[in-house]
Amino acid sequence: MSLNLLGNPVFSFFWLTQLIDVLLLTLILWLLLRAIWNQPAKRVIIPVGLFIILAMALQRLHLHATGRLLEEAAKILPLALIIIFHEEIKNILGKFGRKLQEMGFLNRNKPGQRQDIFLENLVATCSRLSARRMGALFVIQGNEEVANFCKDYHTLPGIEFVPILVEAMLTSPGPLHDGAIVVTREGKILMAHAFLPMQLGVTGFGGRHRAGLGISGRTDAIAVLVSEETGACRLAIRGELSDSLSDSAIRRRLYKQFFQT
Repeated sequence: MSLNLLGNPVFSFFWLTQLIDVLLLTLILWLLLRAIWNQPAKRVIIPVGLFIILAMALQRLHLHATGRLLEEAAKILPLALIIIFHEEIKNILGKFGRKLQEMGFLNRNKPGQRQDIFLENLVATCSRLSARRMGALFVIQGNEEVANFCKDYHTLPGIEFVPILVEAMLTSPGPLHDGAIVVTREGKILMAHAFLPMQLGVTGFGGRHRAGLGISGRTDAIAVLVSEETGACRLAIRGELSDSLSDSAIRRRLYKQFFQT
């Protein structure tokens, strides 16, 4: 005798699809919570979820007036959240697109002599700046435009990334020593003195590191950071900050990001 639930055997295609449906919904909710957990939106979305649950509970308890009022108010909350947090939603979709690129759904760059030279120049520059305790933020632009997130920058199109030139640009006092230097993957400087959006909720690091995390989390750019206080060199990729890296480790990780197929 088989056990039936809702007119269908437990071990049937109907209940298999229901199980898949529940698992899919759980995965979507988990990914959503994971995406907003360290974002300012968490402080709003979680109370909104509790608000909706409260409205449903009051209706079930037959508190119809209060429950109905809260339920009607809850209907407009999703649209309000989309309007308020459109930037966060755009960032989440951007991260999803970059994940597809990493999985091979989009084309990747191929190795070339120009990129090799740029990587060697970049590593040499970071090493020299680290030894002098000069802070720096280099942003390597990918497929997504970085200028949309930059403020107060000076455009420097076509200038080759050369260690001694970049070091001179970052030496204070000077009009370009502050802010980020944005470079293409071919080693052409696009802009200097660029101020970037900072990642919120980051403790233990200054504005330079928060800016590197901010731009790497919003675009597919790679941020290379040199700490003014300690001389430590780090990478910010996809909104995550690495530990202090040696010259060889920076070279190896950047080469992997540039040329991984």
